[in-house]
Order: sequence, then structure tokens, then C-alpha cells
Amino acid sequence: MSHYHYRVETNQTELATRTLSFTEWVFRAYGAQDRTYRDRPKFFMPQTNWIVDNKGQILVDFVGRFENLESDFGVVCERLHRTAALPHIMKSQHEHYRSYYNETTKNIVATRFAADIERFGYCF
Repeated sequence: MSHYHYRVETNQTELATRTLSFTEWVFRAYGAQDRTYRDRPKFFMPQTNWIVDNKGQILVDFVGRFENLESDFGVVCERLHRTAALPHIMKSQHEHYRSYYNETTKNIVATRFAADIERFGYCF
């Protein structure tokens, strides 16, 4: 949902000028994998792909969670013996993510991100 809003706000693939609903965008970008909307494939990859090797083994010793971003960033800073601030920039304004999903979009996302959901223990 955040990915959709960011792409609308920055008019990527003309989403701000050629309006496409969230439901239709999820279907086209993640379900049908339409290259018109899936123009940067790495941005659509499951997060697991970024942290595993070719055999599926995790290559990192800590995975922070967005919902714990501030505290998990603190863990990283502590492990690196660094002090740093994590400003919140580019905050989007929208309803709670659950309000955007219907059964179809939930299923598309659940299928596309099954590895992330399983590995990190997520559920809708």
C-alpha cells in the first residue's frame, strides 16, 4: 500500500495522471506482473530475496522490522558502535493499510510475498 502511494505521489508510471485504483494496481503490478507498472523489478521483489544466498540461507545476523523501525535501528547502531538519528522523511498520509485490501488483493500479495510472510511470521 505504501509502495502504491509513493508511486502515485511521485507519478511513477504516470499513476498520478492516469489514475489506477489500488486494487487494479495490485492486480496489474503484482498479479499479472504487467511491465507497464512493474517497471523496476527489484522494487517488487520479496524482501527475503535481498538477504538470502542462492540456497535460501540467510546472510545477515539481524533483520529489523519496519513496525519496530526506531528500536531496531537502535539495535543496529549499538551493534556497529555508532550513534545516529533516523529522521522520518517522506511520510505519506493515508488510511490504515488494511482498509485498502479486499480478498483479491490480499491473496495476490499473500502469494507474491509468501516467502516473506512465512520467514518473518507475518499475517494480514
